[in-house]
Amino acid sequence: MDKIKVASVDIQSIDGGSLPPYSPARSDGELDKELEKKGASSATRLVRSFTDCSSGTESDTFTPTTSLRDRSLYSWRHDKWPNIKAILFTKRQACAFLSLLVFSIVPFFVIGQLLSDGDYLFHMAFSEKVQGCGSDRQFGPMANATAEGVEALFVLDVTFGRFSFSQAKIIDAAWDLVLGRGAQLLAWTISYFVFSDAVLRLIEQHPAPFRTFMRLTVDGPSLNTAWALLVELFRTKSKRTWLLFFYMLISTIHVLSIPPFFSAMAGYDSRTVPFVNVGKHDNIMPGDDLESGWMVTKFPGLELEFSSCEANDQLTEWYSTKIMLQNICDCKAPNGDVISSAEWRMTAHETKYDRHGYFDCDYRYKGQSQIVDVLGQPTQCNGTFPITLNDTSASVYDVSYERAYCYGKEGYAFDTVYQTTRCIPDTADPSYVWGFSTMLSALFVMLQLLWGISMYALWQDAQFNSYLVRNGFRITELRAAFALTETANRETGLHAAALVRHDAKDLEEDLYGSRKRKGAEVGFDIFWNEELEVRRRRGVMEERLSR
Repeated sequence: MDKIKVASVDIQSIDGGSLPPYSPARSDGELDKELEKKGASSATRLVRSFTDCSSGTESDTFTPTTSLRDRSLYSWRHDKWPNIKAILFTKRQACAFLSLLVFSIVPFFVIGQLLSDGDYLFHMAFSEKVQGCGSDRQFGPMANATAEGVEALFVLDVTFGRFSFSQAKIIDAAWDLVLGRGAQLLAWTISYFVFSDAVLRLIEQHPAPFRTFMRLTVDGPSLNTAWALLVELFRTKSKRTWLLFFYMLISTIHVLSIPPFFSAMAGYDSRTVPFVNVGKHDNIMPGDDLESGWMVTKFPGLELEFSSCEANDQLTEWYSTKIMLQNICDCKAPNGDVISSAEWRMTAHETKYDRHGYFDCDYRYKGQSQIVDVLGQPTQCNGTFPITLNDTSASVYDVSYERAYCYGKEGYAFDTVYQTTRCIPDTADPSYVWGFSTMLSALFVMLQLLWGISMYALWQDAQFNSYLVRNGFRITELRAAFALTETANRETGLHAAALVRHDAKDLEEDLYGSRKRKGAEVGFDIFWNEELEVRRRRGVMEERLSR
């Protein structure tokens, strides 16, 4: 087969003919047909048909199947992949991905891990909220201390510091101003860039309402923008446009809610201390006045009016001695064998004794005569160890005692103290703590992650599918102002100076529209003219002929 050589291709008819308005929805196939109708010669069609045939083919046979495969591979290597690479590997793409990573993905996993409490992400944030008196929880849960429902959202369950009122106010104000408003500013900036590119993508499909275009490209996310988008939800008939405006409305609300969200998730509170009301006292006492110790509930030969802590020092000394005896003295196992304490402490798989409890081996068994050294004193393992209370002595093994809180000579069981504990502001030394609501913090980073991913997807849609955006066109406030002025001039017939002097109410009705009248629309032709369209089509044609 002879080589087909095309010396030149006449495409003057492209410039000479009148071109239809540009529509981004027009496919390459439709463009081919249009070019053929406009005067593309038979040589042009031949070149297009034999594009994939190299000049040095080994066979003269040419099948449609081979042609389709070769054309697909050639199109991917020389057309699609270079275009995708030109879009993906840019500074804008790098900045966009870095923003998604820093402001959405990293905070989600970092805060989620901090609030995991050794379990799954955010476990602590959504667990039961039990309030305590500051950071002191030695008296257990306070009465009515469990926060439920909406209240749990605002509980400052992670607090720190001890500040004066002025210090707490300064920290709180700095948090709201620097972090709250700063985060909103970053979100506003990101939203403006995304919305601007999305509007260009929309305009390539059909004109955008004047007021909505103005709010999105001049105001950015704001209350006015939210209202304009809400109005358009009841006017637009395109499902795709409705979904776009609905998402923009939700995104705008998210940006506007960032400062109050930050303010609600953190704050300060007065530092409280536990007070208790126990025994026969009519007044409450500070919890700090209670000391942990041992109280005697029953004593042989004595009728106790109240549980006594007078033997606290003796019982404390005895408890230390008891622990050492258990670790030194031989003992009788539950099966009756007398063994050393070391053998008893061995785990079950190392010995034949299946230990049910650490103290199941009795070191005071009958016949025990072992004497051991305890703190430098010879001590008999089965001794009586007397305790004295109110000049009366008894063996410690005959006395009933337990751990408790002591106030003077009286002792109070832990449960009794827990049931009467209240958190009261420390009036003797007033101070404040500052902290966070873990539940609100978790909800915010979750919403931020969803917002960031969805905004990134919307932005990428414009980068790949908008011809204007792909070719580097960007909307700025200044360009938006010029586009709005041109649209107003076309709608009203008034030049810029006349628009300034025109009645504001009538002008708004002309441009914004009303229930009975459709408002002005910003069209694609403002950003794109026929000369540029001709150049674009000529470039496409020349590229195809060069293959």
